[in-house]
Amino acid sequence: MRTWQVGQTLPARPIHTGMPKHAGRRILPSKPGNSKKDVDEMEGAMAQPKPAEYLKTAEVADILHVSPKTVTRWAKDGKLPHSRTLGGHRRFPAGSIRKLAEGLIQVGGVE
Repeated sequence: MRTWQVGQTLPARPIHTGMPKHAGRRILPSKPGNSKKDVDEMEGAMAQPKPAEYLKTAEVADILHVSPKTVTRWAKDGKLPHSRTLGGHRRFPAGSIRKLAEGLIQVGGVE
């Protein structure tokens, strides 16, 4: 197998062979400081607070074992905390929903 040098033009790739997809394109050197190691170090150095986690209607429905329509109805009635996106979709704070789900007690056999 032949290795290619930076700046060298690769031969055009015939359709019927197993040549790499980048054949016929120039190999460019990577930018300094953009290696995965450098990016990981930068992210660690710039510790940012974790943004609040929000759930979609279907995700809340799965957690609470109800239909998405029920979640929408409860949100309209003020029974579930939520906010709206700029597009008008409801988003539910994950912490509040999980706390609610843990607090629900399933009563079996009692009428």
